[in-house]
Amino acid sequence: MGATPMQTVIGRLEQAGKQPKQRGDKYEARCPAHEDNNPSLSISPGSEPDQVLMHCHAGCTVEDITAAIGLEPKDLYAAKTRRSELVELEHYTYTDQHGNPVMRVHRFHPKTFRQSHWNGTSWQWGAANTPPTLYRAPKVAEAIETGDTIYIVEGERDVHTLEQLGHTATTNAGGAGKWREPHTQQLHGATNVTIIADNDTPGHKHAESIAAQLNWVGITPHVMLPAPGCKDISEHIAAGHALSELQDYTATDTETPVEAPEIDADDIGHGWEPTDLTEILNGTYEPPVPTIGLRTDGAGLFYAGRINALFGESGSGKSWLAMAACAQEIMAGNHVIYIDHEDHATSVTQRILKLGCARHLVLEQLHYIRPQRGWNQLAKIDVSALIVETAATLVVCDSTGEGMSLDTIDPNSDDQVARWMRDFGRHLADLGPALLLLDHMAKSSESNKAFMIGSQRKKAAIDGAAYRVDVGIAPSKGIDGALNLVTAKDRGGYYQHGAKVADITISDTDTGIDVIIKPPSNGLPTVLMGRISEYIATIGPCSTNSIQQHVEGNSKSLRNALQKLVDLGYVARNVKTGVGGGFVHTNIKPFNECDLFATTAAAATTASEVGPDPLNATATTATNRVPDEVVEPSKFTSTTSTTSLLVVEGGRGQNTQTTTPTQPRPHII
Repeated sequence: MGATPMQTVIGRLEQAGKQPKQRGDKYEARCPAHEDNNPSLSISPGSEPDQVLMHCHAGCTVEDITAAIGLEPKDLYAAKTRRSELVELEHYTYTDQHGNPVMRVHRFHPKTFRQSHWNGTSWQWGAANTPPTLYRAPKVAEAIETGDTIYIVEGERDVHTLEQLGHTATTNAGGAGKWREPHTQQLHGATNVTIIADNDTPGHKHAESIAAQLNWVGITPHVMLPAPGCKDISEHIAAGHALSELQDYTATDTETPVEAPEIDADDIGHGWEPTDLTEILNGTYEPPVPTIGLRTDGAGLFYAGRINALFGESGSGKSWLAMAACAQEIMAGNHVIYIDHEDHATSVTQRILKLGCARHLVLEQLHYIRPQRGWNQLAKIDVSALIVETAATLVVCDSTGEGMSLDTIDPNSDDQVARWMRDFGRHLADLGPALLLLDHMAKSSESNKAFMIGSQRKKAAIDGAAYRVDVGIAPSKGIDGALNLVTAKDRGGYYQHGAKVADITISDTDTGIDVIIKPPSNGLPTVLMGRISEYIATIGPCSTNSIQQHVEGNSKSLRNALQKLVDLGYVARNVKTGVGGGFVHTNIKPFNECDLFATTAAAATTASEVGPDPLNATATTATNRVPDEVVEPSKFTSTTSTTSLLVVEGGRGQNTQTTTPTQPRPHII
């Protein structure tokens, strides 16, 4: 069996006295194509079987290297793998700013270039269907942070040449004329940029185009040329010239003077365009109201198209509340996206099933994502497409802290947090769904002043609503949880800052998990009021003593609850005829807690139109009489339940009161 291409190359280098040394599956050697005192030649296996890749860090071409040891580029491939005259010499991998692979440029012999892209699991031939990225994007981002000079050159080989000298350099794929607006945007914030043009007409035009586009975004680059007789920066360095010997570029240096290309500002976009105020001022504008995460009275908690947040201590029930909101949207026929940095698909899916969602709806409408890498350009494109294609109404990020950690964001850095919130949070919310961020609570001696842990730029980025989860009883297996939701911020002004907006119970039942999100109780004995109302509806007209004997509860508390029902117009109190006198009580309408909160909310906002607050109304006594005898049953046990059900009409739920026989009820109430 003959020698492999790798064995052949290493043997020829040894014969030439270039002392190749093995490092794992790779080799280092002194380059045979130039005077090389320090090993500058890298030899490594290629992506194809028995393929050899060679790269000289001083800029020598593969053709020169192979010729110096008596070989040709085609000798770098095994004969059995040659399917055409094209032989891959090397490839260049492009990544996003976090180092995640995006695409590759492959260089072949004879001189040909092809592209492949990373599909998440493997490389596929063809250009990436994503916005183009700069070569060496992570190093470019680092140089922007530090203020170091960034050199823009034409071609990956020239980038490597400058890197060998300790500089940061970049290029675009495809060569001259392929610089695009996303390349410009990736240099946002750069303060020192130098363009080194190739010394020919296409190279001059390319440099002028880049300079014009950078000028539009406020970056003023230096444009330089290699020394006379040198085509590019690699030949400039190989000829013994230093960077200080680069020449200033002027239009007269071109073989054929060219004008800088016209750049349409609308195509580039500087991000400071004035907003059209017509829709706000034409009399049709409606201020935003929260519509996601419904309480039992139909009022929402989270704003669509805005960044919202839930924060609290670990184990406070934040995730249950978020999943309850997801279950509501799924039951209403909408799609939701759950970005999970802390749990697993099995746990989240099982929880949402326990909340009452049918399996086929969860399969079709819940889109679960467990990121393995930081937020990157490919993820941004795919998640954005998912939101648009499904018209998702809710996106949950659980949790913000872990998401930032995956992106190597310092949670206490104002600048880093602000940029993450813009690039991730603002971008997703702008696509239409309510974005709900879950986070932990900062420690504070005053709990009412505590907010999300880390930089206050988190709070500044919230343009929807943020709520603090206060724990009365932490929910756990076999223990019902009792929580309060308190407004920490509401940009829309729907809820007052510091006000309690919901009483929440999380109960583990025989049929699943009940997450009940009620309006704040305002001190009314609503449980006893419901029991009394059901008792009267079942038995008919009855006395105070009958209620105290047959309805579960303390006698004093029952009398107080009965009085509230009379005060609020749910029960009529009538004078009893016959022996003994006293009063008898009949239902005017069934008591429903949701009706009560809707009534009091309306009274709070339109008191001048509806008169006195019904909570402070005085008792009235009806004059009609009822029969003397009242049926007195044994200890009352309710056989019906009055429940607020979510009725789906047109995709969004409406709360409707109904009285039905006791049965398993929807778990999101």
